[in-house]
Formats: sequence, C-alpha cells, structure tokens
Amino acid sequence: HEAGRIRTVEVRGSDYVGPGTGVNGHVTRVLPTAMRGKPVTVIGRSDQPHSYTDVGDVARLLVAAADDERSHGRTWIVPTNAPRTQEQVLTEMLRTAGRPAVHVRSLPIGLLRGIGAVSPFMREVAQLGYQWSAPYVVDDTATRSHFGFGPTPWDEVCRRTVDGLTV
Repeated sequence: HEAGRIRTVEVRGSDYVGPGTGVNGHVTRVLPTAMRGKPVTVIGRSDQPHSYTDVGDVARLLVAAADDERSHGRTWIVPTNAPRTQEQVLTEMLRTAGRPAVHVRSLPIGLLRGIGAVSPFMREVAQLGYQWSAPYVVDDTATRSHFGFGPTPWDEVCRRTVDGLTV
C-alpha cells in the first residue's frame, strides 16, 4: 500500500454474533444448547467483559471502507456494542427468545492447555486464552468518528442472532 502498488484496508471485529455465526462464535457455539434449556460450558471465565461484533456491522464497514479511499492504508475496528460477559450475552439472547437463563460453566484455560497436549485444535484455542481470562474490549472510537456510524442496537443483534439459529 505504501509503495502504491495495491490499495489495502483492514477491518477487524471482536467475537462475532449475528445470524450464521454458529460454531464460529464463542457464544453462538453454545447458544443452541442453552435454547434447549441445558447448561452450557464457555471457554475461560464467564464473568469478564468482552466485546462482541455483529456480522452485519462487519459487512457494513467492509463496504464503507472499500469505498472510502481516505480509509485505505490502515486498520479499522468495526463499530461494536458495549462489552458484556459471556453469561450476560447468553442470558440476553435467551430472554430475547423468551427462554429462561441457564447455568453457565467455565472451562479454565489451564485445562485447555492440558487437553492441548494431545489435541492440536485445543492447543490453538488455549493460546487465545488471554481473550477469555481478562477483559477483552475493543475501541472503535476512530471508526465511529471517521465513518459516522455506530453498531447495530444490541437488542436487534440479539433478535437477529436468535432468529438465525438452527436449534
């Protein structure tokens, strides 16, 4: 980009929520089980604030950034709602669906590291454990200021996520 041979822009979000995220989102991975009223296990701590990015907002920013030459050559954080804990997100999505809250268990990162000794996939998940053992919050201030829009309202994100589930 700096040499002028290509035009680039990078768009980053946090963990995805929204229709179609399924097993690719940490919360949406367990949401179908929770919708059936069963307890769920989340990776890391369930009580730490975490940013969740709506996939529709990702698409909206990708289009806006591609069309705005002034945005090229840098990274933009997708407009994202206020952070919530994994347990809060699950409870709010269940409430949106008219379902009661479920028990949310935590899978400690240390245990994932142990499982990672025999499972390459779990080893990779454990390497990302820092995202689930302390607050993991994105700052989208520059994006909101430059592009002039914020995230989809959280209640709509919850509704679209729940409506997009295959339970």
